[in-house]
Order: sequence, then C-alpha cells, then structure tokens
Amino acid sequence: MMDTANIKFNRVVAKNNFKFSDMEELKTAVEKSILGETGLIVAGTEKKAKEILTSGSTLEIQKSVAGEAIAFLSDETAVNVRLIQLNAHGLFKFVYVLKFRLL
Repeated sequence: MMDTANIKFNRVVAKNNFKFSDMEELKTAVEKSILGETGLIVAGTEKKAKEILTSGSTLEIQKSVAGEAIAFLSDETAVNVRLIQLNAHGLFKFVYVLKFRLL
C-alpha cells in the first residue's frame, strides 16, 4: 500500500526528471524539494541520520524503504532513487536518507 510520504516522494522525483546531467545535481535538487514540499527531515548520510535520532543514547535504529522511484538524467540515463526511513525504536521521530544508483 502506498502511503503519503511515498506519493509525495514520487512526485518530487518525477518533477526533477531530465533536468540534471549528473547524480549529484539530481540528489541535491531532490533533497531540497523533499524538504520544501513534504517537510521530511533528510540527512545526507545514514551516519548523520543516526546521530540525529540517537543524540548520544543507545537506542536501536530501525530502517525501512519508505519510497522508491526511477529518475532520469538529461542524457536519459535511468537512476534508482530510494527514500530510506530511519527511526529509533520506540520513538515517533523519523529521519530520511536518499540512496541513488545507476540502472
């Protein structure tokens, strides 16, 4: 079942199709768009996300795929984009990380 975060994530990725020539430009644009349009907290790396969630405690971190989409670079290269959701066990605080992979 698709949830709201996944639908909004797919909309953001689709709006950035064919606009950028490399994955770094695409990643930057998608991160900014997600924050602006959905209000989700996007960390640059999983390490940073875990730091945000635990703040020095030893809570167990749970990780799941919250969304997945295919983006296209300006040269029509396909890129798999995943929205990874991390949360500390027992807390209702979520931090997201984007993963990009050429197809």
